[in-house]
Formats: sequence, C-alpha cells, structure tokens
Amino acid sequence: MKHVLYIALNSELTSRQRECLELYYYKNMKMCEIASFLSVAPSTVTRHIKAAERKLKNLAKYC
Repeated sequence: MKHVLYIALNSELTSRQRECLELYYYKNMKMCEIASFLSVAPSTVTRHIKAAERKLKNLAKYC
C-alpha cells in the first residue's frame, strides 16, 4: 500500500495538490497558513486538498 501511495503522490496528483497535502499532513500547517505561504486563497487550498484526497481514495479502491 505504501508503494501505491508513493506512486499516486508522484504521478496522479498535480504538483500543487501534492504540495498542499504535504504541507497539511506532514508539516501540520493549517489551511490558512498554507494559503498565505503559497499566496493563494484559503478556498483554493481546500479545493486542492479535497481533489487530491478524492484521487487517492479512488486509487485505494483498486488496491
């Protein structure tokens, strides 16, 4: 499963989705902090994270 997650993070997600996920889950940053860091709106960060989570969830169904 870790291998599938690694592949998904590096090939299925956009670079911005990956970056938002890493900052949110690995760096424990809040969405408003990520938005400020990336110079985007908080709603944009939310959309990127939700889209990435949907992609990963769909991939997990096939594993």
